[in-house]
Amino acid sequence: MLETRRVLYDDIKPRTAIPAGRLLGTRCAWMARFEPLLSPSEFAKFVALAKDLSPFVVVLINPESHSRRRDRNPTIGRQNLEWVIHEHPNAVPLFK
Repeated sequence: MLETRRVLYDDIKPRTAIPAGRLLGTRCAWMARFEPLLSPSEFAKFVALAKDLSPFVVVLINPESHSRRRDRNPTIGRQNLEWVIHEHPNAVPLFK
Protein backbone atom coordinates (compact mmCIF):
# COMPACT_ATOMS: atom_id res chain seq x y z
CA MET A 1 0.00 0.00 0.00
CA LEU A 2 2.83 2.38 0.88
CA GLU A 3 4.58 1.81 -2.45
CA THR A 4 1.35 2.36 -4.39
CA ARG A 5 0.75 5.63 -2.59
CA ARG A 6 4.35 6.69 -3.25
CA VAL A 7 3.96 6.07 -6.98
CA LEU A 8 0.64 7.94 -7.19
CA TYR A 9 1.55 10.82 -4.85
CA ASP A 10 2.76 13.17 -7.60
CA ASP A 11 -0.44 12.61 -9.61
CA ILE A 12 -2.79 13.86 -6.89
CA LYS A 13 -3.42 17.49 -5.96
CA PRO A 14 -0.69 19.18 -3.90
CA ARG A 15 -1.07 18.83 -0.15
CA THR A 16 -1.07 21.77 2.21
CA ALA A 17 1.04 21.75 5.35
CA ILE A 18 -0.53 19.67 8.10
CA PRO A 19 -0.05 20.92 11.67
CA ALA A 20 0.84 18.02 13.98
CA GLY A 21 -1.76 19.19 16.51
CA ARG A 22 -4.52 18.51 13.99
CA LEU A 23 -3.66 14.82 14.10
CA LEU A 24 -4.19 14.47 17.85
CA GLY A 25 -7.37 12.62 18.69
CA THR A 26 -7.34 10.75 15.37
CA ARG A 27 -5.91 7.43 14.20
CA CYS A 28 -2.95 9.37 12.85
CA ALA A 29 -1.95 10.77 16.25
CA TRP A 30 1.14 8.51 16.32
CA MET A 31 2.62 10.54 13.44
CA ALA A 32 2.64 13.81 15.39
CA ARG A 33 5.79 12.88 17.31
CA PHE A 34 7.79 12.77 14.06
CA GLU A 35 6.86 16.31 12.97
CA PRO A 36 10.03 17.94 14.43
CA LEU A 37 12.21 15.62 12.32
CA LEU A 38 10.70 16.69 8.98
CA SER A 39 10.10 19.88 7.04
CA PRO A 40 6.44 20.93 6.62
CA SER A 41 6.25 19.57 3.05
CA GLU A 42 7.94 16.30 4.04
CA PHE A 43 5.57 15.91 6.99
CA ALA A 44 2.54 16.45 4.76
CA LYS A 45 3.83 13.78 2.38
CA PHE A 46 4.61 11.41 5.28
CA VAL A 47 1.07 11.80 6.65
CA ALA A 48 -0.48 11.25 3.21
CA LEU A 49 1.61 8.11 2.60
CA ALA A 50 1.31 6.52 6.04
CA LYS A 51 -2.34 7.40 6.72
CA ASP A 52 -4.29 4.35 7.97
CA LEU A 53 -1.15 2.20 7.96
CA SER A 54 0.28 0.63 11.09
CA PRO A 55 2.75 2.68 13.14
CA PHE A 56 5.13 -0.25 12.71
CA VAL A 57 5.73 0.88 9.13
CA VAL A 58 8.44 3.25 10.40
CA VAL A 59 10.09 0.43 12.36
CA LEU A 60 9.80 -2.39 9.86
CA ILE A 61 10.95 -0.34 6.87
CA ASN A 62 14.50 -0.66 8.23
CA PRO A 63 16.01 -3.93 6.95
CA GLU A 64 17.89 -4.34 10.24
CA SER A 65 14.59 -4.57 12.15
CA HIS A 66 13.54 -8.13 12.81
CA SER A 67 11.21 -7.74 15.77
CA ARG A 68 8.54 -5.47 17.14
CA ARG A 69 10.37 -5.25 20.46
CA ARG A 70 12.02 -1.85 20.88
CA ASP A 71 15.07 -3.31 22.61
CA ARG A 72 15.84 -5.42 19.51
CA ASN A 73 15.50 -2.68 16.89
CA PRO A 74 17.48 0.43 16.02
CA THR A 75 15.81 3.66 17.07
CA ILE A 76 13.43 5.48 14.76
CA GLY A 77 15.05 8.56 13.31
CA ARG A 78 14.95 10.80 10.28
CA GLN A 79 16.40 8.03 8.10
CA ASN A 80 13.41 5.74 8.74
CA LEU A 81 11.03 8.56 7.87
CA GLU A 82 12.95 9.32 4.66
CA TRP A 83 12.64 5.66 3.70
CA VAL A 84 8.87 5.89 4.18
CA ILE A 85 8.75 9.04 2.04
CA HIS A 86 11.28 8.16 -0.67
CA GLU A 87 11.73 4.36 -0.30
CA HIS A 88 14.75 2.37 0.82
CA PRO A 89 17.75 2.59 -1.55
CA ASN A 90 17.97 -1.22 -1.82
CA ALA A 91 14.25 -1.72 -2.41
CA VAL A 92 13.18 -3.83 -5.36
CA PRO A 93 9.83 -3.40 -7.10
CA LEU A 94 7.16 -5.98 -6.40
CA PHE A 95 6.02 -5.89 -10.02
CA LYS A 96 7.89 -5.17 -13.24
